[in-house]
Amino acid sequence: MNIKCIFIIFILIFANTIKAQQKVIDSLEQQLINPTNGKTKVENLNWLGYYYARSNPEQGLKKLDESVKLAIANNDSLQLGKAYEYKGLNHKNLGNDSIMLSFFKKAEYIYRNIDSKGALPFLVLNRGMYYSQRSNYHKANEDYKSAMESFTLSNDTLLMGYILGRIGQSNIYLGNYKTSLDAFLKGATLLELSGNEKTMHYGSIMGDLGLLYQKLSKYDTAIEYHNKCVEIYKKHGFNRGLSNQYNDIGNIYTKLGQFQKAMDIYKVSYAMKKQTNNKADIAGSFTNIGNTYSHLGDLDKALTYLDSANILHKELKDFNGLSIVEEHLGTIKLKQGETLEAKKHFDSAVYFATKIEDKRAILFGKLGLAKASYKLGNHKLAYNEIKDALEIKDSLFSDEKMEDLASIKARYEYDKERAILEANFENDKILQEAEIEQQIINRNLSIGAGIFLLGIFSTGFIILRRKKEAELNEEIVTAELQKLRVQMNPHFIFNTLNSINDFVLKNEKSKASNYLARFSVMMRQILDNSEEDEVNLSDEITFLESYIKLEQQRLNNTFTYSINVNNNIDLEELYVPSALLQPIIENSIWHGLSPKKEGILKITFTEERDRLICTIEDNGVGLNPNKENLFSDKSFGTSSVKNRINLLNKRKGTNAKIKVIEKEEGICTILELPISKDV
Repeated sequence: MNIKCIFIIFILIFANTIKAQQKVIDSLEQQLINPTNGKTKVENLNWLGYYYARSNPEQGLKKLDESVKLAIANNDSLQLGKAYEYKGLNHKNLGNDSIMLSFFKKAEYIYRNIDSKGALPFLVLNRGMYYSQRSNYHKANEDYKSAMESFTLSNDTLLMGYILGRIGQSNIYLGNYKTSLDAFLKGATLLELSGNEKTMHYGSIMGDLGLLYQKLSKYDTAIEYHNKCVEIYKKHGFNRGLSNQYNDIGNIYTKLGQFQKAMDIYKVSYAMKKQTNNKADIAGSFTNIGNTYSHLGDLDKALTYLDSANILHKELKDFNGLSIVEEHLGTIKLKQGETLEAKKHFDSAVYFATKIEDKRAILFGKLGLAKASYKLGNHKLAYNEIKDALEIKDSLFSDEKMEDLASIKARYEYDKERAILEANFENDKILQEAEIEQQIINRNLSIGAGIFLLGIFSTGFIILRRKKEAELNEEIVTAELQKLRVQMNPHFIFNTLNSINDFVLKNEKSKASNYLARFSVMMRQILDNSEEDEVNLSDEITFLESYIKLEQQRLNNTFTYSINVNNNIDLEELYVPSALLQPIIENSIWHGLSPKKEGILKITFTEERDRLICTIEDNGVGLNPNKENLFSDKSFGTSSVKNRINLLNKRKGTNAKIKVIEKEEGICTILELPISKDV
């Protein structure tokens, strides 16, 4: 399919999207003519303000001014907060950042005062997206994580998946590729398990995975992900997303040296972006088109587009965009022989890249400075810039090697520049080579000595340990099998399937579907966690909540539960033995709470002197007449807990403890574990 055909297809998609949006606006305008009551009118005005933000922000602000007056008159705090929030969105699209933030602040104040757990996380999410667009990725991640906590509590898997995608995207630009990939895969898995793999949120993650693999120079893989995203966006008629994906595919052709093909695609993308009049999108198109004209040899056109991009990026305070444009401008000025101007642009590129901690952009800026300094005759400065670039390059590549990620293109570009520069200052080269050679000798001697000593130590030590390791491995395998058997308890599965069958017989389809979905997610968590000896506390709590919610639904919500974690505990950093707590909680529910009508289950995590204290309390019936408490030998699940604790102490030389206290009403189980952190 040629570029003209693609252009026509995309324009048709765009036209249909515009028509659909205008249809919504027309419908809302019509409802304003004959409102049934004041509240309906203020809601309609707010929705109009929201939709106009994308196409006509000035008109959107007029509608929202009217909404503010009506909401105040009706004493409707929620709608007043939404009016302020949507006014912020309109001002954002007009480029009025400070005004936008002030309206967001007003909306946040209202939402917190009325304890609006529904509206507040969306506001925080929108603010995070704003920070991301302005290249303030640390602040963006703070807001994303805050919104994530709210959506996790409400179990909104669609939005949880979306936010994980946004966190992944921010970390791409921060150079945290491992964190980025982890967030993307978590988000995609969450959406797949909840049946949301055809949503635009899933498409967004696919597109961002394409962007990540572009950064790693894995172009075939990148195109596969971009195409998955395009397929989803086409079905939804999401033209802005399509134009961005089209733009990203153009970037791949640029990196492959197919500049004319890239230019054709960039221009199609730009034609679509002009229709939405989004400054950030248009600035990105100007940057790409300008850089491609530079590769094609038309430097005058390249400068025209790049200068236009620079104006927009400055207006938007987009430091990521500015660092890229300044580096391109520096390269062109070098080609034109304007070396001093080139150096100024490269200095600016490094400055903006440093503000957002983009290591790759800093690397390219430093390489540009080295070229410019060398041409200006300042060989020492050129050498220092190359040295800085080497340190940055080493940090990038060591991180990626550790993460088993592909080498990035900067290695080749750095090595090429280094060879050119080092050939021109022989004295520095001799000194540098001598230093490098000495470092290699020292390193090899250290490694050799270490290997020799390790070999002597290992030979004697392994003989003594082999018998104990064999015995311990047998215990580990037994304990792991017990762990999986406890989780796959046939009694639990039988009751679960009976509950689903009961919902089906009663024709309660939504309950059956919801219950089955929760059960499926829990089974997936069980199988995933069964491969791990330890999981982070966040994942363990997620698993426990899945289990408790199933039991709540099966017992007709005859008990409530709470899970409290002290603020000083880092849920992602602290690790615990997987599924150690589930059998204890199961006993609390079935032996303590199931006979009661108003049961309470309370789980608390605290940290005291390098120990994690987990307290599980219930207000159940307590010990039964036969004194078969939580740790009766008749309970296979709970006896395996004791076995695992004993094994943990043997393996790690720790002193994990568990004790059961009978209260006036119910049982309190206290589990003490040594702190295990991801280091």
